[in-house]
Amino acid sequence: MNTPASNQTSSARFEPLKAVWHQFLKDSDKLPGWVPLYVVTMAAVYAASPPDHIALFGRTLPFSSEFLAAALTLLFYSVGDAVDEVVFKTQREGKLRTRDIYEAEYADQKTIASGDMGIGAGSYQVAFKLVEAGEKYRARKFAIYGPNELAKCLRALIAPLCVLAFVYLLQGRVVVALTCLAGAVMSLTWYPHMKVRHIRLVYSAASELSQQRESYGDWELGTIRLVFWDGTFVGSACSAPKLPRSIVSS
Repeated sequence: MNTPASNQTSSARFEPLKAVWHQFLKDSDKLPGWVPLYVVTMAAVYAASPPDHIALFGRTLPFSSEFLAAALTLLFYSVGDAVDEVVFKTQREGKLRTRDIYEAEYADQKTIASGDMGIGAGSYQVAFKLVEAGEKYRARKFAIYGPNELAKCLRALIAPLCVLAFVYLLQGRVVVALTCLAGAVMSLTWYPHMKVRHIRLVYSAASELSQQRESYGDWELGTIRLVFWDGTFVGSACSAPKLPRSIVSS
């Protein structure tokens, strides 16, 4: 039979777990995409079983698998950023812009959020900062930022998987080569959609937050609109007319 005392004792046991989970949710939005990439790279390095020592200039030096994994992670991450500038973006009017095919997938959420907040150019940056500031949405941040960090990890794996496919093909290991190539193709296909999902969620959450009048506020200053959350400045963007939901939806 459960008594109030036993229930309190049971609840107290879970308090440390609740604290850890709360801290995880609090910091999850700060988790960069290179963390899962480093885990994957470290697993691959350990699977390759590199030597513990290397000979360099006639001397035997200790070799760190962790350092190799960190160096490769940095390289892959940088290459992934370069891939993103080719796949997800394009040059337009002398600036890098999101390709129309992807921008169309979050156009509705962007239009609604821009109409709610009364901002034009620079809306994503302000929406992103507003979601960061919205403590009420802390528990949702992992779901919002997770797809973007996964996208960063996936795009960083495209180039190394292609290199591995080529190496294995030269070794005559056709099945392994095709597996690596398939992984590269899937990463190339999935990562833009993960990024689009993230942008959709950012705009949707920012739109909801802009309706919380007790915390949200904005101030139009000429052609610029300043956005605040709980009295703290969040960001600014080009001002645009605020549109009622009925007009935006139509």
